[in-house]
Amino acid sequence: MNAPHIDPMVFRSVMGCFLTGVTIVTSAGEAGLTGLTANSFTSVSVKPCQILVCIKSESVTGATIRECGYFAVNLLA
Repeated sequence: MNAPHIDPMVFRSVMGCFLTGVTIVTSAGEAGLTGLTANSFTSVSVKPCQILVCIKSESVTGATIRECGYFAVNLLA
């Protein structure tokens, strides 16, 4: 997903500090909030700011993301 409101230099700085680790991917749909942990997360592009996160297509969170069209990623320390 493209997030044009994110400053590319801030995005680059944040992603440069996240070498590897665990992320929490969340979304909200008609059924409520859903989420999962993912370690398959990386930046793809700075301009435009794009990320890649791998989610099993049959997962509830994947279905919710497709339904509502958005998601959030939280980087854990």
